[in-house]
Amino acid sequence: MTDLKALTRQYMERFAAKDLDGVMALFHPTAGFEDPVVQRLDGTAAIRGAFAGIFGAFSTISFTARNMYQDGNTVILEFVIQADHLRLTGTDIIAWEDGRIRELRAYLDMPKN
Repeated sequence: MTDLKALTRQYMERFAAKDLDGVMALFHPTAGFEDPVVQRLDGTAAIRGAFAGIFGAFSTISFTARNMYQDGNTVILEFVIQADHLRLTGTDIIAWEDGRIRELRAYLDMPKN
């Protein structure tokens, strides 16, 4: 049985390292991605573009888990992301299939301007 929490930690580490190829290696080819900024993206080409934009926008990123829960093939991750001076708290719901991210839905507490 695949350790989905360990895979989720790999995703977090690769994201914090801004390792675009490493992050994308964890996504299923027909994956879906949703967050409040990009809305809905399907397929790795579109998802790669979104992550490239995120990684290019910040010089440093940290990604810390507050809590992680697993129910079947789904991991719920409560997190804090520090990207330069921007602090985001949120929750990722990650559906895994065959050791790859099939669906990632990110819910963020967006900063108020």
